[in-house]
Amino acid sequence: MATIEVQVENSTTQRKKGNAILRNAFQFSHGTAEDRLKCPIFLIFEGTGERHDVKFLGLAVPGASHLQLDEDLIALWRVSNGVRFQNYRSIFTILDIGKIDGNWIRTIAKNKAIDWTDERIPKPLKAWVNKRSYSPLVTEHLKETRSRENQVPSNSLEKSLVEAIHEYCGEDDFLFEAVALEIWKISVGLPVNADLTKRYRDGGRDAVGTILI
Repeated sequence: MATIEVQVENSTTQRKKGNAILRNAFQFSHGTAEDRLKCPIFLIFEGTGERHDVKFLGLAVPGASHLQLDEDLIALWRVSNGVRFQNYRSIFTILDIGKIDGNWIRTIAKNKAIDWTDERIPKPLKAWVNKRSYSPLVTEHLKETRSRENQVPSNSLEKSLVEAIHEYCGEDDFLFEAVALEIWKISVGLPVNADLTKRYRDGGRDAVGTILI
């Protein structure tokens, strides 16, 4: 997956600090090359499910090539204990960087700044800084796909459900997006909070949301 969604959900003090970091990062991203030099880098990790172990997924930068400047950082309002507060839903792109020099990261942490003349800086990151050019990390397509016979309903109940969906959607193909979202919510088996995207210029995403794991 090339793009990821990050949503700030912390304590009040942490939330304010996290919101400021997000706002500044995306403001730098939308600016000039000189502005992007000030933008922090984001290292993405995922829990392995074993105690505190995590797996490194890659280096990410704010935004994505398929989004407009006003679509990659969206303000959201939440209510907690009767108090209304603001959070953000943000989109990042994991760059196509196969290996990152650990000593380079340690140097940044020690100096609390990035030396952009350092030869260890990955080329995709330099390209993003100079031209806001995104080189996303993508997964390879599966060589084998399911046959038509494996995708069509196998019994009368499944056939009737498909026919009902076709009849409901009628001439408006976009109605199926809402149907598909509800089917997915039922099948995922976990608490889901998701909303449909707008019909056009949605970057190929029919819905955006979060799953409570």
